This record gives sequence, C-alpha cells and structure tokens, in this order.
Amino acid sequence: MTDNYKAMPDALILDLNSAYPIFEDIEMALGGTGRITFEDGTQQFVDEEGSVFSPRLPEKALAAFCEEHLETYLAFHSDNARKIVRCEPLTMKPFWEPAQ
Repeated sequence: MTDNYKAMPDALILDLNSAYPIFEDIEMALGGTGRITFEDGTQQFVDEEGSVFSPRLPEKALAAFCEEHLETYLAFHSDNARKIVRCEPLTMKPFWEPAQ
C-alpha cells in the first residue's frame, strides 16, 4: 500500500543538476514533477497534489529504478501529453507495486 503524501512547496526537488541525470528525464516526462526527500533520506516522485509517480527509495536506488523504467515514463508522457500541456492533474497506476 502506498502512503499518501503531499509535497510541501519547500520540500519539492526539481534538480536539473543532480548527480543522476536520469532524474531530469523523469521530471520532464512527468511534466515537471520533482522529488521529495523524506527524513530518512529516501526520495520519491510526488506532485503538489500528492500523486505518486515512483517507489520511495534511497536516491541511488531511485536513479537505478528510473533508468530501468525510462521507457514506461516516456510512454506515460506520450499518453498524457495533452494533460501535461494543460497543466491538468496526472495520476499513474503504481506499476512498481506487486499485484494484490
């Protein structure tokens, strides 16, 4: 089960100079959605409305996850391009969670 978190404006990370360039690709595929960092150091792509776009992982593991699933994020962008351009809310079915 995914926890529901809302990103606080001062906690959102849109880092175009990250040590992991894959984050820039994912941020753009999600229409500018950045990461939030939790107190334990884990990170997750979450928008201002609380929609979740990745698992919650340590930064290096999140970068590896994003590299592995880049095509999924690019397909999501293609499927949602109209919503992204119109700045409409996005939702993503959590493909990283085991089926229940």
